[in-house]
Amino acid sequence: MVGTRNSKVVSYKESSDLDSDSDSPQDSTDLEYEDRPKKKAKLSRTKKTTARPCIPFWTILPLDVVHEILRWLQPIDLLQLARSTKTLRSHLMNRASLSVWKAARGNVIGGTPECPEYMSEPAFARLLFANECFVCGKLGGSLGPRQGWRIYWTIQMRCCPNCVFNSFITRRFIHEHIPEIENTELVAELLPSAYMKRHKRWTSRYYVSAIQEMATAIEDHENLILARVSGAEEAFEAFKNTHRTKVTAMSTDAHRFDMWHGKYGRLVRNRKRELEAQREEVFVAKLIAEGNHPDDAAAAYRPFITGEQLTEDGWADIRPRVQRLVNRSKKERLKRERESLLDRRRAVVIDILRRRPVNININYSPSPEDVAYGFEPITLVVEREGDEEVTEEDFEGAFEGIEEWVKERKTEREEARNRFFGWN
Repeated sequence: MVGTRNSKVVSYKESSDLDSDSDSPQDSTDLEYEDRPKKKAKLSRTKKTTARPCIPFWTILPLDVVHEILRWLQPIDLLQLARSTKTLRSHLMNRASLSVWKAARGNVIGGTPECPEYMSEPAFARLLFANECFVCGKLGGSLGPRQGWRIYWTIQMRCCPNCVFNSFITRRFIHEHIPEIENTELVAELLPSAYMKRHKRWTSRYYVSAIQEMATAIEDHENLILARVSGAEEAFEAFKNTHRTKVTAMSTDAHRFDMWHGKYGRLVRNRKRELEAQREEVFVAKLIAEGNHPDDAAAAYRPFITGEQLTEDGWADIRPRVQRLVNRSKKERLKRERESLLDRRRAVVIDILRRRPVNININYSPSPEDVAYGFEPITLVVEREGDEEVTEEDFEGAFEGIEEWVKERKTEREEARNRFFGWN
């Protein structure tokens, strides 16, 4: 039986302490068990280095310096930073960072409308620039219905089509959808609505979650009034007036925001085209400077169309792929140029044949095009190497024997006709 590495093995060892009176001979051996020594693990010669922790810059810099850095960002960048860590979120959502949000709105191309009083700066930035559905959080576009989710300015929400279908109802279905609500007219009066398309019809709809929250708030005020709490009725009236004023303000601001959004979309698209043109100019110039044909350089740029600036590092990353595209475009271009040259040479031959006194365009005889493509002395001149044009002088002597070749082709065609129709 073969022992494993850690098992005990049998070894034969001579015994030096045997008694002389023993029955066994002195040259006998005792059977002893010994443990195999375990192998020691080799120590690594590399020194272990502990990674130095990454310390965020906003924890070691003064607050005014952090604000000065953040003021150069766009509102969408501040939103993404606020979602990165709890520390940054608590800092950016603080009223002390109000100037940062205003400065970020100033960095937007074309500027933005002023933030309304009933909204916070982060909420306003999310409404204008976030590309997510406000109900389910699904990502979409940020420049309108053609590029992503539609913004319903009267309720100040961006919604995907699925949430528009499932999360909004009309006024006459409020009580049917939420039976516990009694005063549906008051609830609808204190909430904003938006015209939404459903089943090919545009109707005014309300957000279901907002309906439930408003119904709960109204019920709380009514319970306080029933309990005869001092000032409850005045507080309820102030509550209703506040929401009526907000609904009116949201309806007024909707047109202003919608007009800005359309203008902003056009500015963004124009700016993107300008950046793409600048990138293409730099891209093509680099390839032409390396000795490539302008057409090949322009064809190689098509897969890399983007609005980002072309940096040296970016150029180094895409350079191998660009060279493959340039080589492929060059091969296709040379093939097209060669075919075009051959067509021009054949056109010279066809013009000569049409001006010849011998009429070869009789029944069943080959046409001038057939001669240009099939008569070997002609094709040798047409398909010769080089990119120079040909003239009538280049075909001197090439038409010798053409009458016999035409007659042979005519005979072949007549025989093919007879075989086809079964004529003898």
